[in-house]
Amino acid sequence: MATPQPSPSAYASSAWAPGKMKRIPCPGGTEIALESVRIQGIPAYVTPSWALEVPDAESLMTCADSLKLGGLTVIDLPAGAVVDAARWRAAGWHLQERHTRWLDLSSNLEMHLPKNRRKQLRRARATGFEVVPVPDMQILAKTHSASRNRKSVANDHVKLLGFLNQLNKAGEIKARGIRKSDGSWLATAGFVRSHNRWVYAFGGATEHTADSAAAIVLLLTEAMGEAWTAGMELFDFGGSADPGVDKFYAEFGARKVPRWRAVKARTWAKAWLKFRRPDLFA
Repeated sequence: MATPQPSPSAYASSAWAPGKMKRIPCPGGTEIALESVRIQGIPAYVTPSWALEVPDAESLMTCADSLKLGGLTVIDLPAGAVVDAARWRAAGWHLQERHTRWLDLSSNLEMHLPKNRRKQLRRARATGFEVVPVPDMQILAKTHSASRNRKSVANDHVKLLGFLNQLNKAGEIKARGIRKSDGSWLATAGFVRSHNRWVYAFGGATEHTADSAAAIVLLLTEAMGEAWTAGMELFDFGGSADPGVDKFYAEFGARKVPRWRAVKARTWAKAWLKFRRPDLFA
């Protein structure tokens, strides 16, 4: 059996289809893939679950004005994309500025890490932690779900596991983990490619301790080295609305990069959504 070849961007892969998808053709032969869901009873087309962005900014700029899909459309534009905000707003879109964090990769990355991160690396290695491939997506799904549940963040474990299995079968994910001395998994991480970026997309720790923090630092640092070897230029931490997590990423020396979300509600749905989901229009 031939080894599956990953896409230039995992987000553009047909494997990134966690639910019912709608594919919208755009000029130039490209297309926008959005997930069909219902939000507060309103039919909506949104950035697919677990995706940080809808790829191909140029197509988005040429297609978005004509999108007439359901009562609500939510599109996360690619990180770092230059956005003509006036044009989007003139077309009736509400824009929200978010951010992710990028770290430039290099061959001697560890030397440039902050002192506290290097200390955590020494702790992880002194403890005997070793980064190994995760053999089963159930393990990655379990630790990802554990981290979300610990923070009381909505999570669908069954849907996540099925989706991770799709990505793994298509060769669109690299899963790595660290075991404790008793053989149980302490932390895992799943990485996907987006052109010249290696994106930290899934994972977490089974507990919240000094050991798990050191394990995550080791996982991420070794992933950066693997990304550099694979020819990637940037490590994308994936962004987080949690100030503590964002600070954790920033302490690697990662810079803030804007990531825009475009929201458009039809007139008949807007008042209801503003009442029930004001976060969409903040």
